[in-house]
Amino acid sequence: MVRTRSPRYSRFLIAGAAVGVVVGFVLAEARHTAATSPGVAVVYTAGFAGAIGAILFGLLAVLLDRPDPGGPHRPDRAGPDRPDQADAPGRTDDPAQREADAP
Repeated sequence: MVRTRSPRYSRFLIAGAAVGVVVGFVLAEARHTAATSPGVAVVYTAGFAGAIGAILFGLLAVLLDRPDPGGPHRPDRAGPDRPDQADAPGRTDDPAQREADAP
């Protein structure tokens, strides 16, 4: 039995939102003008940046979850994860056995 590891999407989304909120706070304070209330600017900017951060980190989690194109899931590769091919008749990993079976 082969176990595959996949990322925990909720952790990626929460981390992305947290990073986005922090970036939003910094941006709101750096771009604060007298025309808007400081609290409103911080809340809107932090909320928007948090949503963008969650989306970006979610995409990162999806990309990390994609299988390796040269990984063990390929049907033409035998190994411990592919017992149907590794246990096929005439197939051995022992070089001495291969020489003994050779014509």
